[in-house]
Amino acid sequence: MQKFKVYFWKWLPSKIFKDIKTKYRNRLNDYMNVYICEDFKEMYDIVDKVEKQKQERDYAGRTFCIDKNCYEVETGKFVKTYPCCGYMYFNKNHFYMDTISHESTHAVIGYFNRKLKDMQNIFTLIENEKIINEDETDLNEELFCYMVGNIGDQIVSKQEE
Repeated sequence: MQKFKVYFWKWLPSKIFKDIKTKYRNRLNDYMNVYICEDFKEMYDIVDKVEKQKQERDYAGRTFCIDKNCYEVETGKFVKTYPCCGYMYFNKNHFYMDTISHESTHAVIGYFNRKLKDMQNIFTLIENEKIINEDETDLNEELFCYMVGNIGDQIVSKQEE
C-alpha cells in the first residue's frame, strides 16, 4: 500500500487566486490522506479501520471527508481546525482517471462544504433564472476546478514515483 498527502492549495496560480489565498491563509496546508491499495480486500479493510466502522464493499474508490476542530474543554471555545480534511482510497487494479477525478471531486466538494462555507455559491448558481454575482461565481468555480485538477495530478504524480 502507498500512503501520502495531497494538498488543496498546492500549485494554484497566485496570479489568479492571490486575494483568495490571502483570505484563507490559515487553510493553505489543508490536505487529504491518500491510500493506494494493492487490491479490493486491502482497500476495504483500511477503509473499515480508518473510518472505524464496516462499510459496504461495493466501490472501486472512496472519499471520506472530515472536519476536525479543537475546542477548550472547560469553556467549549473554538481553538483551531486541523488541516487533515479526510481520506481518499484507491484500488491499484482500478486506478483510472475516471475514478481519480470522481474521488477528487468528492474531496473538493467536501472541502468547500466544510472549510470554505462562504464560497458555496458555486453550488447554487441560478436563482430566479439569474446568475448571482457572476464574477465571484466564476472565480469560485475556477478555484473549484483547479483544486480538482491539482488533487488528481498530485495523486497520479505520486503513484508514478
